[in-house]
Amino acid sequence: MNWINNCRTYHPECRQLQKAGNWWPTRLIDIGNEGEGKWKLVSLPAKPQPPPSYMTLSYRWGSKDNFRLLKENLYSFQNGLPIADLPRTFQDACLVAWRFSVKFLWIDALCIIQDCSEDWSRESAAMRLVYANALCNLAAFASTDPHGGLFRSRTMEDFQPSIVRAALDKSTPPKDYYAVDSDYTNRQLLDKELLKRGWVFQERLLSPRVLYFADKQVFWNASPSRGARHSRTVCPLFADLSPNIYQ
Repeated sequence: MNWINNCRTYHPECRQLQKAGNWWPTRLIDIGNEGEGKWKLVSLPAKPQPPPSYMTLSYRWGSKDNFRLLKENLYSFQNGLPIADLPRTFQDACLVAWRFSVKFLWIDALCIIQDCSEDWSRESAAMRLVYANALCNLAAFASTDPHGGLFRSRTMEDFQPSIVRAALDKSTPPKDYYAVDSDYTNRQLLDKELLKRGWVFQERLLSPRVLYFADKQVFWNASPSRGARHSRTVCPLFADLSPNIYQ
């Protein structure tokens, strides 16, 4: 939660992305509180105050006939269904949202009526606002379909920086530095199946904050300058540790 609190406090450029402060999607997934075990599709009142916080999800649809909103199941979605019946990635997104005290999600497959061309045209045209006004986008980089999940078994041994004692210039005394592989982040985040989905470009570009769930690590990124900061997203893991980070 500190990541988001710090971003809200110290990143004015992220707040500027969220220009339509009184805007929210046509539909949201109400996941309730952890332990209740049900979700339902809701349409919020015309002007809820304050506007609800919600998270979005970037993921690969895969080739299977996956769980999705259709005309025939709209009522059952609105009436409520077990979270346990959702694909694993959607269930994991619920867990992340609860940890951030967020009770609403926006997932395209569940919030757009997939067999209604009118609804699809209207909602896809609003996609820019959906992502720009979300609290955070969750990106499932380690999965190739909705059933792969967000989480992976990880240990700190998966990422072992070397320690080098050096002086960066003649005017400073030597210090201990973590020597971080500058290509580590690129290997985790580039050339992934998720990036082959066209919509993901705008999802990453427009979201004020993104949590990347990769194979070896979870990466946090914020602000519209994220393109220049990808290679440094690993650094916050060691922000409060000594020695310093050197790439």
